[in-house]
Amino acid sequence: MTPQLQLQLKHCLTTFISLWALVAYSQNIGDTFTDNHISYRVTTINPNTVTVTDYTGGSSVTIPQTVDNNSNAFAVTAVGQDAFMDKNLTSVTIPDGVTSIGASAFRNNQLTNMVIPDNVTSIGAFAFRGNLLSSITLGAGVNTIGHGAFRFNNLTKVTIPNQVTSIAGETFANNPVTEVTALGVATIPTIVTDNTFSNRSEIDVVIPRGSKIQDYENEGWTGFKSIIEEVEDGDFFTVGNLRYQVVSVASHEVNVTGRDRGSTDTDITIPRVVRVAAKDFKVTETSEGSFNDNNLTSVTFESPSNITSIEGFAFQNNQLESVTIPNSVESIGTTAFYNNQLTSIVIGEKVTSIEGFAFQNNQLESVTIPNSVESI
Repeated sequence: MTPQLQLQLKHCLTTFISLWALVAYSQNIGDTFTDNHISYRVTTINPNTVTVTDYTGGSSVTIPQTVDNNSNAFAVTAVGQDAFMDKNLTSVTIPDGVTSIGASAFRNNQLTNMVIPDNVTSIGAFAFRGNLLSSITLGAGVNTIGHGAFRFNNLTKVTIPNQVTSIAGETFANNPVTEVTALGVATIPTIVTDNTFSNRSEIDVVIPRGSKIQDYENEGWTGFKSIIEEVEDGDFFTVGNLRYQVVSVASHEVNVTGRDRGSTDTDITIPRVVRVAAKDFKVTETSEGSFNDNNLTSVTFESPSNITSIEGFAFQNNQLESVTIPNSVESIGTTAFYNNQLTSIVIGEKVTSIEGFAFQNNQLESVTIPNSVESI
């Protein structure tokens, strides 16, 4: 065999091997493969993406952001129909790259909480039906929620993201929901049927500041216990016979600022918690001058109190004969109880400072100062 012929044969063999490798390791749309107990179907090539189609692993699963097959990397962009249905799952982590969750994808498992990534735009029918969910976080990108997607769970609170345009029938049915926060600003989500929520009369709906209740009712938000605007830091509101101001929505704290306008009650109880806009807020302070000159004869702090500060002038110029400062209080302001008829006071064990004239002009015969007090 001549050297030239040998060279030609070698070239042909190299070309054949290269073509064989290309065929062997190439992927086509519709191809399937399994990695780490998760099955995938190729959905696009260049870019390479896959959809999760099945699972045969344990009760806890983390879906990967990317998966390799035949030396090719694929982005996981969807969880397909029935992919994790009836798998006895207790924990699932969905990667940020997923944009859709198919019908019945996680149906009939034991999931107790779920975080839907921001890139997910659609959640299919019955996707999480029949779990044990007590908490869900719907990503900011969710646009549509399918029929019965979260039916038969244990949800008590639901927040609907701003981008949601429609909520299908029975989506949250058979859940003990008591609070729904609807963040629809650009678009008010349409409730498709009357049974989207099965217990409307027990649900408080909180809508964005400045929204019109009528606009929500026009989109099917009717029959609820209440529809109210969300509160912001600095807002004033009334519960019962007392007025409050929001200190922090983030930390759920308010101050009591006095009696409601027009109230003449002389016997008041300051609660430990008040509820507004479907949220509970701790009452942590009596504001400066809050009950000044109100003819009060009795003040009770609900136990265990959350009050940490009684500000200056708070209860001056009343007819109080006795008062018990809760153990939660750390400071008592200037003239806080000035000019009452106090014959006895009990000062809580956490008070560290008592400002000037706090108990002046009363009828006290004896006072016990706790060891916690650092300045008077």
